[in-house]
Amino acid sequence: MVALLATITLASPPAAAQNATQADEEAAKAHFLAGSAYYEQANYADAVKEFNEAHRLSKRPDLLYNISVCYERLGHWDEAIGALRQYLSDRPNAPDRAVIESRITNFETRRDAEKAEEATTPPPINAPPPTVPPAKRRHSTSYIVGGIGAGLLLGALGTGIAAQLTYSDLTDKCKGKICDGRDQTLRDEQAFGKALTISTDVLIGLGAAAFATGVILFILEAKKPAPRTVVRPSSSGGLYVTF
Repeated sequence: MVALLATITLASPPAAAQNATQADEEAAKAHFLAGSAYYEQANYADAVKEFNEAHRLSKRPDLLYNISVCYERLGHWDEAIGALRQYLSDRPNAPDRAVIESRITNFETRRDAEKAEEATTPPPINAPPPTVPPAKRRHSTSYIVGGIGAGLLLGALGTGIAAQLTYSDLTDKCKGKICDGRDQTLRDEQAFGKALTISTDVLIGLGAAAFATGVILFILEAKKPAPRTVVRPSSSGGLYVTF
């Protein structure tokens, strides 16, 4: 793995950076640290954007090496070569000139090899479009739990109405008198009404509990902070800068 190195000190800043304002230096430092974090996550597209902005603000040639390595990871050979050539132009007495020139030659060889391979490879026939995974809904759990609660409450409404109709029917049949317990049909209808009443009570309890839980989860999910990226220099990725 090629290490990235851009060593910069305040004691002896490059001549090109002497005219930069302190605000530009601080902004360049922030962009470099962000690029270092992106590089550590193998997010080379965003890393090179941050390194380019840090170079634009600070004009420090060492950052061009980092930019070149990011373009190499992305397979953007022309941009990687251009960054290294600019590095040699901005630092004509670079002690690592031989190494940089060797890398330029290597990148040119790899670029030409890829172009030759692309020219001889036929395009795919009826290639399926790339699939994009669906975005995860933030409140999916609360919606599911709350939906179950709402469904149970609707079920309780249905059983409650059925129980009320059953008892109204019994009242009409008894005509205000005490029903004869020896009538099996009336006893069965009365038992059915009691079962509906019990089911209604159970569904109301479960539905209310589930719906309340869904509301609580919704509130907690809304208050949950979004994950933050810690911006810091990356030792494992080989990046190091002191502003």
